[in-house]
Amino acid sequence: MNEINSDTLFSEFNSSTNDEWKNKIIKELKGVDYSKLLWQSPEGIEIKPFYTHTDLKNIPAHTGFSESGNNWEISPEIFIENEEAANRQASDALKNGADAITFAFLDKASSDHCFFINESRQISTILHNLPLDKITIRFIAGRKTPVLIKLIEEALSEQITKLPKTKFVFDYDPIDFLIFNGRFFESEEKDFSTIAELINHCKVTFPNSRVLGISGYLFHNSGSTLVQELAYSLAIASEYLSILSEKGITVSEIAKHLNFNFGVGSVYFMEIAKLRAARILYNKLLKAFDSECTIPMFIHSVSSDFNKSSCDSYTNLLRNTTEAMSAIIGGADSLSIKPFDSTYTLPGEFSNRLARNIQTLLKEEVHLDKVNDPSAGSYYIENLTQSFIDETWKLFLEIEEKGGYIKAFKEGWIQKQISASKEKRIESIANRKEILLGVNQFPDLNEKIKNKISTHISKRKPSEKQKIAEPIKTFRAAEEFENLRIKTESMTKIPKVFLFTYGNLVHRKARAFFTTNFFGCAGFEIIDNPGFHTIEEGISAAKNSNAEIVVICSSDNEYVNIVPAIADKIKNNTILVLAGYPKENIELFKNAGIKHFIHARSNVLESLNNFQQLIIQKSEILK
Repeated sequence: MNEINSDTLFSEFNSSTNDEWKNKIIKELKGVDYSKLLWQSPEGIEIKPFYTHTDLKNIPAHTGFSESGNNWEISPEIFIENEEAANRQASDALKNGADAITFAFLDKASSDHCFFINESRQISTILHNLPLDKITIRFIAGRKTPVLIKLIEEALSEQITKLPKTKFVFDYDPIDFLIFNGRFFESEEKDFSTIAELINHCKVTFPNSRVLGISGYLFHNSGSTLVQELAYSLAIASEYLSILSEKGITVSEIAKHLNFNFGVGSVYFMEIAKLRAARILYNKLLKAFDSECTIPMFIHSVSSDFNKSSCDSYTNLLRNTTEAMSAIIGGADSLSIKPFDSTYTLPGEFSNRLARNIQTLLKEEVHLDKVNDPSAGSYYIENLTQSFIDETWKLFLEIEEKGGYIKAFKEGWIQKQISASKEKRIESIANRKEILLGVNQFPDLNEKIKNKISTHISKRKPSEKQKIAEPIKTFRAAEEFENLRIKTESMTKIPKVFLFTYGNLVHRKARAFFTTNFFGCAGFEIIDNPGFHTIEEGISAAKNSNAEIVVICSSDNEYVNIVPAIADKIKNNTILVLAGYPKENIELFKNAGIKHFIHARSNVLESLNNFQQLIIQKSEILK
């Protein structure tokens, strides 16, 4: 077989410059401003509509990735309420594709974990017959981690010969506790001394273990940008490296025990670039502490809670799938994909199996584990990666200038940054600039969610005891829309929205479709119509419907003639709404009695809350 010369492989094709591509696009836009195709991400990164090989000229080769494929651990999360059940679930997961397990000790009443684990017998039951010498076991046990380690040693005392081979990840993270409770486990000095003791202890007992966890995914679930999640995690790592080095632990030993837990959301390429940038930045940080340290970053990714919803919840499966691909292509070492229903109930066998199978398919059928750094060389992703490196390092240095992460957090600077990002996300979702399918766009009109939400699911509640800083709260983007739907479902009568469709077929259908999506997000009943032949016919049907809301759906040109006539007949009997916002005639419509307009720029959440309150007030008046 003749060897292919890569230099001449594409010689018959003319290469195109960036300017040629841009000029071609401008021509196709036919007068539309090219800048409209540029997108500013929430991180402040400008995304261009196209990238070519010339965009790689000033970007260094991104190194730090494995050279032996892209294999990752499939690590389902198991919440422990019952030891026997947890063991059965873990055994089943391992038989069906998992090669690691994450055990979380669930405590419904508090943000802390593991209050009830106090006997080695319980640990023995949880770990019974699991192949400990072949898998990784991750524990989420909060402040009880030191106790847990002791209990594990007692439970496995008869298997002591296997302990050196066992890979445990303990994720002990007092800074995480500070972030979400406003205080340390005991005190800053005591907690860091405990970390040093655990590292020295596990170095002998569990040499393959990782003691320290950095919970970046909790920033993600608090509404932070991806750059913030990355920069804060890096700054926390810097704190651990600095403080533990002063306690006599070498940089290499600290690095061996660090486990980075990153969230992964639905912004597909951005999440890939985030994880790729994380490795490069971490390597840069380690070199600053010890130029000879070559220990790579260990990344455990967790699917986002932020974008999950009880509304149209099977859509969460689609989100989970793209998130899994982002994490894997970005180079995660292990991955937990949460069941699609985990944010509103305790997952069962069905949803656990689906979550596990997403990863199994990507490994066994898509073979994403076979290629090292699969996105390497992509003009777009390489540029995104470099943008993340630049923006994250800039924010990291800003934190360092403020005295490090802990000091910046105690002063409230971190909280203000996350709060600002969170408010922008909330506004973007309320205005439908950011779409959550089934929540703020294209809702399932027949779905009821009130009875889906389990009382077992409780929010993480910060302790008020001895706070030294204001804690950060996690939240989900869908929460306010869910509350709106639940409030509707709790009403004695589900409000009806009557679509007064008239005139131009294209315009009335488009506005009826928009209106259906709009009010459907609140769980209101929609009464659609094929279009009325006369205004009188529509007025009669609207009155007979007994709908709380009537929305006029037609074209801007026809509104001028029909709106005053319609308003005159029914404005006193119902809440009358106009679909659209024709500026030139707004005063005319307002004078006719139209008080409410819905359109593409409406704040959907605010509008629906107002309509819901108007209906409640009106029903109270009628009583």
